[in-house]
Amino acid sequence: MIEVAGTAPVLVTRTEATAPDSIDLRHGAGGRYAGVWVLVMHGDRPVGTLELDHPGETVEASTLRGLIAERFAGELREPPFRFPEVSALPEASVVVATSLTRPQALSAALRRLEGLDYPAYEVLVVANGPDAGRVHDLLDTSALPRTRLLAERRPGASAARNRGLAEAKGEIVAFTDDDDEVDTKWLRALASHLLEPDAGAAVGLVVPAALETAAQVWFEHSARRTRSLYVPARFRLAAPEGRFAGAASLLRPTVVRESDGSAPQRTSLYATGEFGTGSNMAFRTAFLRELGGFDESLGPGTPARSGEDLALLVAVLAEGAPLVYEPGAILSRGLRESFAELEDQLRGYGTGFTAMLTSLVWRRPRHALGLLGAVPRAPRWLRGGGDGPGGPPRPGEVRRLGRADRLGMLVGPGAYALSRLRQGRSGPSGSGRSRSGRSRSRHAA
Repeated sequence: MIEVAGTAPVLVTRTEATAPDSIDLRHGAGGRYAGVWVLVMHGDRPVGTLELDHPGETVEASTLRGLIAERFAGELREPPFRFPEVSALPEASVVVATSLTRPQALSAALRRLEGLDYPAYEVLVVANGPDAGRVHDLLDTSALPRTRLLAERRPGASAARNRGLAEAKGEIVAFTDDDDEVDTKWLRALASHLLEPDAGAAVGLVVPAALETAAQVWFEHSARRTRSLYVPARFRLAAPEGRFAGAASLLRPTVVRESDGSAPQRTSLYATGEFGTGSNMAFRTAFLRELGGFDESLGPGTPARSGEDLALLVAVLAEGAPLVYEPGAILSRGLRESFAELEDQLRGYGTGFTAMLTSLVWRRPRHALGLLGAVPRAPRWLRGGGDGPGGPPRPGEVRRLGRADRLGMLVGPGAYALSRLRQGRSGPSGSGRSRSGRSRSRHAA
């Protein structure tokens, strides 16, 4: 990968591998971009990224073409990938939970969702928070014929998502956030992996919407995990093997990642950062309802702050159902602009991570054994990075980010307990239970 040695801002763009256009590096606010981050497409899937530091105002098409041909020679030997034009895809529901605090971003997200390349779908906007009851007054959907507005007064994004799940008419249900931008073929890309009856979940690629600040550049360069995987992958719970297979599956539950052209890789069931993100995932609706949906004691709007998506993906894998990663399901996400905002975000991630682990143990105590062999560590991206396209942040900033995440991890279990207390329920809602309240898992780790 070609690294960017300059400083922010960095232009975010994409190009077709075989027919790139010249890139104008002049910035709308004056001056020019210090570099460019290019998502290189080959048909309907990306093959990777180029990160270029350039002294001039333009990256010429001929230069870009040569760099792409050199960097992606192997990938370009294959014909461009295209998603099948299947008109008989099942009806889908897209759920967008919103607190109505970002009206402009929400309106832009809904306009993009109205234009998806998909034969039959609906968009469910579930308002959550103090203004939920005024959602019909605050949002004009006259130009959004597919969009349906719902109000959910219970606090938390998980409660809003569960309301959307309950109301969904589609055979497939997908989730995204109110400040994200999805690609036109996003829903088709996810749904194409959910046609089989045993399909568990499908997740997609997350790319930055903008890299205007040093904090955004550093985070993007150092936070790459599944979202940097540019080939489809399939995750499944490893089957127990050997004389002591039963004990091993309890003490070290393992997930196998399989992708074309590479040997299977194994990772802990609790390494959830490898599996996907809640703003870019889809499920068969009936299957997700049987699982019980999202744990409403986790996620934004609760003391736990996050972790609801990770808990759900662990539950899918623990069921023995496969999880598919599709890089052609592209979502652009806005990143925190300052290191102070990033510090708060990382504290929330740390809180949500250990809150999620607490949730797993609460509903299935056997997870406590598995966690003994997978003691949570600081996220890999806190140990890496620092040489990204925006240049290394000051050491003090890096230390503060690490401390924020670790502090969050320390308070996560207590935050989950407080969240459950506020929910006022005897058990976590939406946490691997069917609507009858009975766990249906036969393959839990």
